[in-house]
Amino acid sequence: MNESTISARTATVRGNRDVPVQLEPEFGALVREIARLMQRNFERLARETKLPLTRLQASALLRIARQQGISQVHLAVVLDVQPIAIVEIVDKLQEMHLIERRKARDDRRVHELWLKPMAKPMLEQVLVVVRGIRKVAFASFSPRQRDAFYEGLGRVRHNLSSQAEDEDGEKAAVGQSRTRTTPKVATDRRR
Repeated sequence: MNESTISARTATVRGNRDVPVQLEPEFGALVREIARLMQRNFERLARETKLPLTRLQASALLRIARQQGISQVHLAVVLDVQPIAIVEIVDKLQEMHLIERRKARDDRRVHELWLKPMAKPMLEQVLVVVRGIRKVAFASFSPRQRDAFYEGLGRVRHNLSSQAEDEDGEKAAVGQSRTRTTPKVATDRRR
């Protein structure tokens, strides 16, 4: 079904009454469906190639390879998992001698993540799976179309992240203006 067909339809509600609403292409739903299918394909190919990592472990390893020294907290944000869940993922990668945690120089509370030499063969295994998925996903694309698609997705991400950062900044400013400016009074609890 093409875009013009979708936008020409009307939404149907309870009682089979047509509501004259012009529907746009389902961008968010399409992105989620693609992500779901990529996950399923990754899991299938990982089993076939006997990759000893879960999808999230493989994603974490790839992100660390791209951003040596990434903090555990930032890795959790990028992978969209709770910080507590990232600990288990990082523990497993460290147990496999693929990465190491280092205390950040400027803040000893922050754990930075770095690849170890044993990570290279594992990354190559992960990339075999990733390349297999990309080959299928872009089978009907020319190299030029594929590059344009990546560029377009990069722009969408930039636009949305800029908007989110603006909103986060506004929320932080509102939150700061609402904080108490009067100092807390110490109380004597020895009574």
